[in-house]
Amino acid sequence: MRFRLLKEIIYPLFQSMIMKTDDLKNEMMRLWKDTFHDCDDYIRIVFDAYFNPEFVECEFVDDKLVAAMLAVPYEFGSKRNRIRGAYLCGLATRPEYQGRGVMTRLINRICSRMKDKGFTFVFLIPADEGLHKFYLDRGFVNAFYRLQSNYVPGHDFTNEYFNHLESERKIVGDLKKKYYNSLETHYIERYIMNSLDFDIAGYLYNLKRNNAENVCQNIHDSLSLNIGENSEYNLDNSVMKYADKHNENYTHIIGKYIDIIYRIISKILELQSDYKFLKICKSYMQIITEIIENLISNGRIYYCINSDGNITSVAFVSIHDDGIIINKIYSGDRCSCIKILESIKNNYPDSKLKIYYSSSENGSEAIWNYNYLNSGEVEGNYGILSEVEVDYNAACSSEVYGMARILDFSEILKFLCNEADHLKFSILVKEPENGIFTRYCVKDELIRAETLSEDEILKDSINIEEAMTPEELAALLFRRSDSSSLVAEAFGFPPLEGSISLMLD
Repeated sequence: MRFRLLKEIIYPLFQSMIMKTDDLKNEMMRLWKDTFHDCDDYIRIVFDAYFNPEFVECEFVDDKLVAAMLAVPYEFGSKRNRIRGAYLCGLATRPEYQGRGVMTRLINRICSRMKDKGFTFVFLIPADEGLHKFYLDRGFVNAFYRLQSNYVPGHDFTNEYFNHLESERKIVGDLKKKYYNSLETHYIERYIMNSLDFDIAGYLYNLKRNNAENVCQNIHDSLSLNIGENSEYNLDNSVMKYADKHNENYTHIIGKYIDIIYRIISKILELQSDYKFLKICKSYMQIITEIIENLISNGRIYYCINSDGNITSVAFVSIHDDGIIINKIYSGDRCSCIKILESIKNNYPDSKLKIYYSSSENGSEAIWNYNYLNSGEVEGNYGILSEVEVDYNAACSSEVYGMARILDFSEILKFLCNEADHLKFSILVKEPENGIFTRYCVKDELIRAETLSEDEILKDSINIEEAMTPEELAALLFRRSDSSSLVAEAFGFPPLEGSISLMLD
């Protein structure tokens, strides 16, 4: 019996600690490849950026890796009010070991470890309905919602925006039109690695301490960029040809556009600092990884520059056979956001356009108007706008994008109290596994959690039947931002308004 316990339980738990880090990394990369069939470059980027033995959970059988996952640490909220969540990705079990409870054990172990490390919750993105049900049964709830706007080919964003400005005071509308016309848009396209052993993230990280000119020479042999400016250049994937055409030094060109990437990162970090509620805040290195992943996947990164040369908006774009997808727009103002959309449309006039955004961004960071486009022309003062038929309805169109499992209710309620003023409520939660009751009381921006026995609850004349499960409370906290206001009135607190984007899904 002891031998069986050692072989089947204890040994698999500590195998990853015994195995050398590089060996474990390579084994997990092979499992990722066999499961998700991503390209080698993409897998290398993911593991170079996020592999950390302290944030890995795996299981071995007879020295063979049969299941594994990565946890990626993220921060949520604003500068003054932040909590940490761990993103679980690459959850994979070899087919012959599925249905044996292996992944359930891994999820429970990673949740326990992340709680010990001070993370408030873990979250993930289910790939299909079957996995969505699987995670629901393991304590996860719907937490992050995504909406989309769909536009037919040739949609005229400029005319639509200018017609919208007609409803504003003339002096305000004229100033916005002038500002809009002064904006320039550019994009960075895929870069090609001359060697698989590249370290673009390292070069960009060095920009935090050095300027581009000091770093660019080191990039010369390992990186080339395809840089485009709208409707002006038609370049192939060669910075050298770009340099020859414009009589510029190759190294200077590299430095110039590495510097642009650095400025894009800086702009995203700046916009994140103003976030409210539970919006994901990426680190400098995480944004670099997202840029590399986007370009490796044949995407484009558009950016808008004002007359002072400052970047005002950034869009992550992926190109598909059935249309163009804008996975995320970071925008400081609506004018530059619309300018980027018009630029993308001009570059792909025959393609449909889909824009993803979270429900918490509805009407704020995303574009000013949302429509599904079907048939019937709509005319404005500046000509035909587009084929608009059905008005966009966020409540009917949002979809579950991510799920979460709360590890520390006291911390997440404290976070909510710091975001919303004058909260006052009391909630009783019962753990189904052990029958332990916890009462969370919030008053005067303070939270108190106390463990109660059943006798103490009855003594206080509290109805035990009103106790929630942890999943029920989590579902209320993570409810959709456009949910009924009756929920907030009944329970006394607003939704967390969670938002994630550009994840490894």
